[in-house]
Amino acid sequence: MTISKVLAIWLESTVNHSTKETRPNPNYNPALGKNGHNMKYQEGFLVVTYKSKIHETDGDDRVVYEYPKCLQGPVWDAYIRNPFDLTTRKDFLNTISLTCIDETKDTKMTPPYAITFKNLTTDVGHVTIHEGRKIDARHYNGYLIIPGIVYHMASKITNSLVTDRYGNPFEVGIINFIT
Repeated sequence: MTISKVLAIWLESTVNHSTKETRPNPNYNPALGKNGHNMKYQEGFLVVTYKSKIHETDGDDRVVYEYPKCLQGPVWDAYIRNPFDLTTRKDFLNTISLTCIDETKDTKMTPPYAITFKNLTTDVGHVTIHEGRKIDARHYNGYLIIPGIVYHMASKITNSLVTDRYGNPFEVGIINFIT
């Protein structure tokens, strides 16, 4: 299959985690501002400062750059090693699923989320240098689809099976870098 066909299949499989009826409905948007994860903007580091901080964390740049909590830990690590496994994907979806704006709904909303002007400008909170801001719908959608895109592209470039690329340190590093 061509890369565009493979990626289309991957995107179609991920869009099934939310319904086409709830995505455009403003009453069913996720409550990003109340329950979302925080991100912190990267600050400029001198090489010496970076090396000292990375040495303290045994090379874990996720701690140095203060990645959001949903991109740290065993659930994220398992997901980016094999995003096609339904169990690991479900576990990851549980960490990024948020409650609905409509408080009468008792279920969590799973990505992909609709991207609307309102949830990009008002739900994510104020930007501060030290505390950062809430992650918006685009980030959550990206965290869900980027691993599959990276693996499909890597398999096409290297002319190998996707399953042969699972957990490869290069692909895992690329996924962490992009996200």
